Amino acid sequence: MFFKILYYYYYLFYTRVIIDNQPNATVLYTLSVTETMFVFSIFNILTALITHTQIDMNIMIVILIVILVLNYLLLYKKMKLEISNGVVFEFKLGRNFSIIITWLFFLISVILFFGVIIFVKDYLDKFSSK
Repeated sequence: MFFKILYYYYYLFYTRVIIDNQPNATVLYTLSVTETMFVFSIFNILTALITHTQIDMNIMIVILIVILVLNYLLLYKKMKLEISNGVVFEFKLGRNFSIIITWLFFLISVILFFGVIIFVKDYLDKFSSK
């Protein structure tokens, strides 16, 4: 349900704030990139702490492709139909809470992505200098 709500509010953003001809496709790509940043950050931290190496960018591309395919199979077709039928997705605490959670997920993913890159680089530099 969490990802359906994210999809729905990303969709609203691309239909109301930034007018887009293909909002469902844009939502699929942007949500997948946001999720990839989050997942990649977690994997990057774990890899640095456990193996003392950094994840290769090819792994990030593979993660993006896997998440993109999963979002397409699990969300894209179903959500496109449900949104066109007028279904509204929200958390039980209301629309404003849903919007805040969506923005927080996006912001945390972006900040985590860039912050983890800096953290891992510093951590590996300190570890290699020992």
